[in-house]
Amino acid sequence: MKTLFTLLALGTLLFSSCESENKEEKAKALEREVMAIHDEVMPWMGTISDQSDSLKAHYNHLKMHEAETDSLLLEQILETLEQLKTADEAMMAWMRQYERPAEDMKHEDKMTYLEGEKEKMTEVKRIMEEAIDRADRFLDSLRQMNAS
Repeated sequence: MKTLFTLLALGTLLFSSCESENKEEKAKALEREVMAIHDEVMPWMGTISDQSDSLKAHYNHLKMHEAETDSLLLEQILETLEQLKTADEAMMAWMRQYERPAEDMKHEDKMTYLEGEKEKMTEVKRIMEEAIDRADRFLDSLRQMNAS
């Protein structure tokens, strides 16, 4: 009977240990997903900066030739610049507020936090993609106008 009790106790400890390791691995995997999204879009910050610089140069050039410039075109440049700024700020805000979950945080709380961060980072990615795509299309049209 003593042997049976000892085996049951060891089995329970082993199961509990495996379950704990499995929970921790799930949390680490989710954290890796969040950081993978971040790492994917982080280089886009340079793209946003380059696009902003190009748009500002076009804006300044067009402003110097204001009599020939369509005011709607200037407004579109400013709107595109604003969208790029919003995308840049979204990424910077996420990076400022993100904190790696504490080791002693309860598993459920850790998973809830990381799921929320994954949603936030996915939204930052969407905002950045839209801004970059719009700026690419707009810069292409400005180049075509200049080539004409």
